[in-house]
Amino acid sequence: METPLDDFHQYKLEKEQWVTGHTGSSTLEVVEVNVVCLVSYWAWLAWKTYRDNGRLPQPEQRSLSSFMATYGFFIVPLILSCTNIPYRLPLMGAMVALGAVFFAGIQPRSAEDLHRDSDDLKIDTAALPPRRAYISVYRSVLMIMTCVCILAVDFPIFPRSYAKVETYGTSLMDIGVGSFVFSAGIVGARAYLPGNHREANKSFATKLAESLKMSLALFVLGIGRMLSVKGAEYQEHVSEYGVHWNFFFTLGLLPVSICLCQVLWPSPAVTGSVLALGYQLALTYGGWEEFVLHAPRVDLLSMNKEGILGFIGYLSISLLAIALGRLLLVSDPKAGNNLRRPLMLMALGGGIWCVFLVVESWIGIPVSRRLVNLPYILWTVSFNFPFVVGFALIEYLVNWKAGITRIPDHDTNIPWGLSNFNRFGLSTFLVANILTGLVNFSIKTLYASDVQSLAILLAYMLVVFIYVTLRAVWA
Repeated sequence: METPLDDFHQYKLEKEQWVTGHTGSSTLEVVEVNVVCLVSYWAWLAWKTYRDNGRLPQPEQRSLSSFMATYGFFIVPLILSCTNIPYRLPLMGAMVALGAVFFAGIQPRSAEDLHRDSDDLKIDTAALPPRRAYISVYRSVLMIMTCVCILAVDFPIFPRSYAKVETYGTSLMDIGVGSFVFSAGIVGARAYLPGNHREANKSFATKLAESLKMSLALFVLGIGRMLSVKGAEYQEHVSEYGVHWNFFFTLGLLPVSICLCQVLWPSPAVTGSVLALGYQLALTYGGWEEFVLHAPRVDLLSMNKEGILGFIGYLSISLLAIALGRLLLVSDPKAGNNLRRPLMLMALGGGIWCVFLVVESWIGIPVSRRLVNLPYILWTVSFNFPFVVGFALIEYLVNWKAGITRIPDHDTNIPWGLSNFNRFGLSTFLVANILTGLVNFSIKTLYASDVQSLAILLAYMLVVFIYVTLRAVWA
């Protein structure tokens, strides 16, 4: 008869096998899952603008209705999109149709109204850093998707093709890691904007000190996670980052490294491209790929080879995101609500996607999140840049239908409840990790039915959302 300790270790082994050996899905399937995010924003913004017909658009207020709108329009659809329940396509179709109905009912503002309200509907275009609602929406839904996936992956309701692949391939959770780094780089572009005198006047020592302060906090979280996982004998997937390394250490190294790169070479696009190409050459011709995939774990470096060497790839993603973030944030204040700019940026994103296809298909280098190789870097950039521009297109299109000729204030085109996921992203991610651990220690997730799994995920995200809301109120 097995002892409770034997049961514990047997189940731990089952959990490790549950997240091991996956081959992933196609890049198009990953895109299909994430299109739900765009559809959610389309439906909400069309509904909100229709509701404000005939009035100057107003920022969303702290209210129960805003809370429920965020949960209903964004969180529930994102949870359903990450399950094997066949709701995604009907849900997307219903939300597209709902958005289209509200969009058709939007009444354009009259010339007299536009002239009367022109002094009120404006932003300070000289103020830095600029804030764009569509970037906040992008970062918020990315955080929600991340929180959903880190728990959903432990349930049978989560398709195995969405889980992280072992070595080569693409999946929803593989793109999530790179997207997290990319989204941080997008907002980090503010420091590089022309006219940002506050950042330009800082000395290198000041910038380095600020970077070290940010890095220290993330390293503390990384050490805390490492000790808690080891102490609680929580299931681990060693080939993901290594024996001791985790994602917090990767995030912790980024601020200081970006600061040093900015001093060595001021162009993030050049630095990021050189790093990506140089790293791929080292993987292919320098024996680094063989080392990461096959070298025995005998010392601190080899024990954490995926995390240490893969950091170079993540640094490249962050620098390229900063370069693209400058294109998103710098705009002509006279252009106003002009669809031409997001369409041009979407074309640029399509060009990057073509480069990715050439590297993966024609040159024949497969995507590997474990290596964070050149195809993975290009896939991350080519996926995320059109994704964020897609939110911009939706915002510009709805504003155009409403006759809004100038860019509204940031808080006008994003639900108050949703924006808090962006404001408190790091603490939200930490709370989600803690709740994920508590759920896994409380029940055997591998044996949960679809109904139980869905109920737990809905309740879990409701708790996360309540935390985010209370955190915003306290702030």
